[in-house]
Amino acid sequence: MRDREVLLMLLLVDLLLLNLSFVIVAYVHYGITYAHFEIIRTTFILLNLSWVLIYLFFISDNPLERSPFTEKLKTHTIKLAAFLSTASVLALALNIDEISRIAFFSTIAYFYFFRLVATQFILRYLKIKKQNKYNYSRSLIVGAGRSGEQAEAFFDKNPEYGEVIGFLDDHITSTSQNNILGKIDDFQDVFDKTSFDQVIIALPMVDKAKILKLVDTAEYNGVRPRIIPDYYGLFQRSFEMEKNWAIFLLLI
Repeated sequence: MRDREVLLMLLLVDLLLLNLSFVIVAYVHYGITYAHFEIIRTTFILLNLSWVLIYLFFISDNPLERSPFTEKLKTHTIKLAAFLSTASVLALALNIDEISRIAFFSTIAYFYFFRLVATQFILRYLKIKKQNKYNYSRSLIVGAGRSGEQAEAFFDKNPEYGEVIGFLDDHITSTSQNNILGKIDDFQDVFDKTSFDQVIIALPMVDKAKILKLVDTAEYNGVRPRIIPDYYGLFQRSFEMEKNWAIFLLLI
């Protein structure tokens, strides 16, 4: 879940960089003369309006999502291409033909570079700031089945909430897709060697004894236990969960 303040801040930074790019290009291309004021004002409004529309269109993207730099570069390029298309369409629709193509494309090129560089620093700052908040945690997941994988996927997509240091599982071995640190009974050994403050228990509900033991061991070491009610191992079939009145029902 993203913070509205973060989204608003990123939009303001984008507009600042966009207008900085335009000021640089306008100064070089037009100079400081009143004769070009109307063209500069029209271009200014067109660029800002176009980027706000593009930002709102892509607002569902998570800027804090952990992804390779090449993927971020691809997303950045797609947004800039959409921005260019939107500004061009608006210029045609509003019959704005006095805008200099050189100034227009130069502004977008400068903006592309400034935004690509600034975004990396801003997101790094935001992640560090998030890590200092109470909701950031280093988590150990017990159970590398479907529920455990879903928990890990959540942290991968929302790194502001913390990171997963690995799994404990009695049946699944470590692969390139997961990081099995040991068996379930190795909890204490892993805690003594690796720092974490939260354990996510994703075991089938039939393993009641193991779950209770894990909760006791976690609390003894000052680790917050969290339990994902994993019913897949109980039924070995698909099901749906429905809330009726004040209780949850499993529809099997």
